[in-house]
Amino acid sequence: MVYSGDDWDSETPYKNLDTKKYYESTLPLFENKGFKFYKVSARWYDEKEDTFKKAWKFDNGTWTKTNKSIKPDIYWDATETIKFYNRYKLLSEIKNKIPVINNPHFRYIMSNKVFQYAIFKKFMSPTWIVHSKAELKKHIRKTKGDIAVIKPIYGHGGNGVVVENKSKILKKRIEYPVLLQEFINGEDGIPGRKEKAFSDLRIVFVNHKPIYANTRTAHGNYITNFHAGGIAREFPLKQIPKKTWVSIKKIQEKIKHFDNCHYSLDFLFTKTGKPVLVELNCKPGVDLLNKIGNLKTNKKYLEALLKSI
Repeated sequence: MVYSGDDWDSETPYKNLDTKKYYESTLPLFENKGFKFYKVSARWYDEKEDTFKKAWKFDNGTWTKTNKSIKPDIYWDATETIKFYNRYKLLSEIKNKIPVINNPHFRYIMSNKVFQYAIFKKFMSPTWIVHSKAELKKHIRKTKGDIAVIKPIYGHGGNGVVVENKSKILKKRIEYPVLLQEFINGEDGIPGRKEKAFSDLRIVFVNHKPIYANTRTAHGNYITNFHAGGIAREFPLKQIPKKTWVSIKKIQEKIKHFDNCHYSLDFLFTKTGKPVLVELNCKPGVDLLNKIGNLKTNKKYLEALLKSI
């Protein structure tokens, strides 16, 4: 697994305890399949030798450092989005030699929310790209209701997302360009469920096949992201509304030619039960599985990844 930054002087390769627990509980599944797992910084890559100069090695439940050069058989890209774009050409070349998760061409397109809207406009709420305060004032009048949504063009984990009253948004200091979206009031939750609370539905896919799903309920605001305080629960695939599967099928028609891709589709639902695509996330957080999933779900997810490569 390749990531951004440099933590060689740290005692552990994971700052987030949930992420650390997730990998330490599930990586033995890789070991049982004969895989050796290394975690490396993109900075340690030697392009001339096509190797990583050093690495964190996972072995029998513990992490150790090795200064031995590593030449991977599979490249799992977990770098930050902006850092990914700087390495896109290199990753494309690596993909010609060994499997890369995620497909770099897929990630190049789907990490940009402007590209996403251009491709999936039919399934999303009305969206505008705004480059200035003047443009924000102009377009925010077009959105329905008293609340609007501001999103960075790049980003994940709910970082930089603003869901507030329009008058408050207009008073905020905003780094442009950003996306302005019409607010979808998902306060009725998932159709068919008794629980009525502002919730979204995330379905995680490996090579376009659904592996698991979860709901995320906002806590004290309209941000459902787990890292921003949302409350997550696993959701049975069988209970996903039929209208959602119809939308998923049409969405996947637009991306079916990409292989080795791993992503999630996030939906909110209108009061009439219509699914609205919030975004495609090509780097869904795995630490959530440690909180809501069971060993069976974890195993299903990892085996799907292994099968895909």
